[in-house]
Amino acid sequence: MKKIYLTMSVALFAITGFSQNLSIKDNQSKNAHRLVETAKKAVTNNGAEKATYLQENFDTWPLTGWVIQNGPASTVTNPTQTWHQYATGNPGSSAGILYVNSVDVHDQELISPAVVLPAGGSYRVAFDFSTSVYWHATTLGGLYDNADITLRVTTDDGATWSNILWQEDSIPLLDASYSNGWETYVWKRAYVNVSSFAGQTIKAKFTYKGQDAAQFSLDNVSIEDIPANDLAIRNGWAGDIVNAYDYSKVPVGHTVPVVAGLSIANLGALAQNDVKVALDIELSGSVVYTDTLLADIPVGSVDTFWFTTTYNPTAIGDYTVKFSIPTDEVPGDEQRDVALSTTANTYANDFGSTNIYRFDQDDKTSMGVLYEIKSNTFMTDIQVDFETGTTENNEVAIEVFQVGANIQDLIYVSDYIYNVETAVIGNGLTTIPLDAPLALTAGERYVILVTKYEGPSRVFLGGSPEGDADNSTVCYGPFGSGDAVNYYIGWGFTPAIRAILNPSASVTNVAGLEGVKVYPNPSEGVINVSNDTNVENTIVVTDIAGKVVATKVASTATTIDLGNFGTGIYLVEVANQNGKKVERVVIK
Repeated sequence: MKKIYLTMSVALFAITGFSQNLSIKDNQSKNAHRLVETAKKAVTNNGAEKATYLQENFDTWPLTGWVIQNGPASTVTNPTQTWHQYATGNPGSSAGILYVNSVDVHDQELISPAVVLPAGGSYRVAFDFSTSVYWHATTLGGLYDNADITLRVTTDDGATWSNILWQEDSIPLLDASYSNGWETYVWKRAYVNVSSFAGQTIKAKFTYKGQDAAQFSLDNVSIEDIPANDLAIRNGWAGDIVNAYDYSKVPVGHTVPVVAGLSIANLGALAQNDVKVALDIELSGSVVYTDTLLADIPVGSVDTFWFTTTYNPTAIGDYTVKFSIPTDEVPGDEQRDVALSTTANTYANDFGSTNIYRFDQDDKTSMGVLYEIKSNTFMTDIQVDFETGTTENNEVAIEVFQVGANIQDLIYVSDYIYNVETAVIGNGLTTIPLDAPLALTAGERYVILVTKYEGPSRVFLGGSPEGDADNSTVCYGPFGSGDAVNYYIGWGFTPAIRAILNPSASVTNVAGLEGVKVYPNPSEGVINVSNDTNVENTIVVTDIAGKVVATKVASTATTIDLGNFGTGIYLVEVANQNGKKVERVVIK
C-alpha cells in the first residue's frame, strides 16, 4: 500500500483505507541556520544559569558525533528510508525517514553524542516532531499502528538501553512529555524528563521501527536543564464553548458572546501559584473588553482555563482575542492571539478547527466545513480557495448537507439539500454563485463539502487566505474501490470553504412601491423613509435575528432612530395597500 503524505488532521473515527503516493506540502519556513552547541549558557530571570548540554537542528549534514545505523530487524536499502537530512524542518532542515514501499521493515536508529549530566540537577530531552496519526496511532484516532517511534537513553555507551521514555502513540508518555494532542504533519514539541540519570553520562536514541507506515521528521533536539519557572500557553481559541470550534469570520446576526479558553503547561521545576492570566479583546487595535483570572498550576500539569464573557462582537470589523501570562525564564510562549472578524455576510470556518472528510462509493474524497446558523437567513454564494497545484480535470461538486445537533450525525448523512458541479476557476479565493438562494434555518447546522469528481487528478484547497495561505489539503478523484460512504471528523488544518449569507436575498419588492425609499445606507443610526404618494405605510424594523426593534405608521416622509440598538444589519419593511418592500440597512 502506498502512502500520501497529506496535511490532514487527526481522524477521530475509523474509515476505510486509501492509497497514498505524494510527498507532503510543508508550510514551515526555512530561514535559520543553527549548529551543534555544547554546554551553552543562558541567564535566567532570577540570575541563575540554565545550561544546554546538547543542541542539534540538523541544518548541517553529515552530523557531528551522532550515529545513524540499522537495527537488527531493518531490511531497508533506499537512503531515504533511514535517517537523513530532510529539506523541510521547523524551520530549516530536519532529520527524517520517508515512506518508500510497504515491503521493507524499518528499524532505524539515530543516536546522539555523549552528554554528561551533573549530579543533583533536573534535566530534560526536548525535541520537535511531525508525523501521521492515520498510519501511526490508533490510540489517537488513526486507522493503523504500522510503526513506533521511540526515545531511550543509555548510561553504558549502548550496551543496555533504558525503558521507552517517549513513544508517538503512548498516551501516558505523551501526557508526561506535554506532547499529547499532536496532529498529522503539524510540528509538536515534546519535553521528556531525564532527571533520574543525573550524575551520569548518557546518549539518547531515537528509533523508527515498523513496516508500511509513514514519514517521520525530527528537529531541534536539545538536552538541557529544567528551568525552575517555565510556563507556556499551549493553545488558545475564541468561539462557542458548546461546540468547541472557532469561526474566523462571522456575519452580523450569527455572533455569540465570546467564550475563550486556553491551556497552560507548567514545564518548570516549581509549582506556579496565583498566575495572572489575562484576556483582552481588541477591535482594529483598540481594547473593547478585558478580563483576568488567577490560576494555580502544579508541576508537570497542563490545565485549561476559561473566560466566559458577556461581550458579543456585533460591530463589523477585525477582532483579536489576546491571551497572556507572565514572562518567565524561557520567554517566547507566554502570549497567544486568535483572530476573529465580524462581517456583513461572510461566514468563514478555516482557522484550523472542525473539518470533515468523506470517502464515497467511488472512492472520491471530499473536504468540508461546518457552520452553525444563529438566525434565519439565505446562502447566496460559496467561496472556495483553490490553491496553486490544481491539475488535469478541474471539475468539482459542491454539496450542502443539513446535520443534527450531534456532529457525529455526519456519519449517517447521505442526502444533500443543495448540489452544483462547477469548473475550478483559476487559483485563489473563488466565489461560486448558487443557482438560487438556499434557505437556512436558525439553530440548524450545515456542512459544505467540495468533492473532486472527475478522473484521477486532484484539486488543492488552501487554508485561510488571511492567515494560512501556505498550507493546503487535497481532494482526489475516484480510485474505483467501491467502498461505502464514510465520514470522519478531525481538528487541525481546515480548507477555506466559506458561506456567503444574505437574510433578505429572497425578498421580492413589489413594483407598486416606487415612491418609497429608505436611506441613507449605511447609516450612523437615523434612517429616512420617504413617501411620494402619501399613502399610509406601516414600517417594521427587525434585527438580523428577526427581533422587532421599531414600528411606525406614517403617511408622509418620516425618520426612525436605530442608534440605540447597536451597529449591525437591520431589515426595514414598508407595507401599504399596494404591497411591500424590504430594504437591508447597515447601521455603523
